[in-house]
Amino acid sequence: MSSPATSAAAVPSAPAELPPAYYLPLGDGRFEPTEATMSPWDHAAQHGGPPTALLASCLDDAFGRPGMRVARISMDFLGPMPRTTVRVEARLIRPGRRTQLSEASMWAGDREVATARVWHLAATLPNGADDPDGGDDRSSAAAPADLPAPQPQRFFGDDSWGYGRAAEWRAVSGGFGHTSGAADVWTRLRIPLIEGRPLDGLARFTVMADSANGLSAPKSMRDWWFIPPGVTMHLHRYPIGQWVRLTATSDPGHDGIGLTEGALSDAVGRCGTVTQPLLVAPR
Repeated sequence: MSSPATSAAAVPSAPAELPPAYYLPLGDGRFEPTEATMSPWDHAAQHGGPPTALLASCLDDAFGRPGMRVARISMDFLGPMPRTTVRVEARLIRPGRRTQLSEASMWAGDREVATARVWHLAATLPNGADDPDGGDDRSSAAAPADLPAPQPQRFFGDDSWGYGRAAEWRAVSGGFGHTSGAADVWTRLRIPLIEGRPLDGLARFTVMADSANGLSAPKSMRDWWFIPPGVTMHLHRYPIGQWVRLTATSDPGHDGIGLTEGALSDAVGRCGTVTQPLLVAPR
């Protein structure tokens, strides 16, 4: 969330029934998750995408510097993340001029529910040019040429799923309700990550990346769990524009341990990757 100068008009218009953002800031590192953070596994818990985005954003706010970008995010979910007031604590682990490592934790009351580590790397640009990925995510950029036409918004047969409704989804193949183990889906966030702050490329990437296992479901959610205990994201640049494309595959494995791998891109090309280990078990 390093681009306060970006116009609020860059945020896509949202249906009136949606909350104003994924999180409402309460001050002193505290945030109130809205229904847009809702998990498909448990509506009283948070989906992994918004907390990952929130911790990455808080670390970028606390320790990011001009000319440095988030290049890797490693997120561990330490248990169910309730949709109750959470507190974020951040610390710098390894300061550096060109490489920097920081860590943030999310607390629900006296319980630590998630922790994230972020590597910031220095971007080297020719002739002193401005960093195209640092401050301006060019949200008004033209839609991708191969973007599918608007589609009915179907999730897992659950029209009340807050995380699903908080974004627009346009599938090229696979997507919610399919169990082929592969998906190619364009997404656009409808609301900001944090109320009162415009979206940026980092948020667009991180909110969506943890959807890889759900979009490329290897089995039916009605009969199976395939839950990631963590997620790792690598970014060589932030997405430009409103639309992010997620292409993913999921392998359920043979002994209860599966793997999801995905790539994220925008209208220009590839932006980064996401991987998720999967706990696979019958419900």
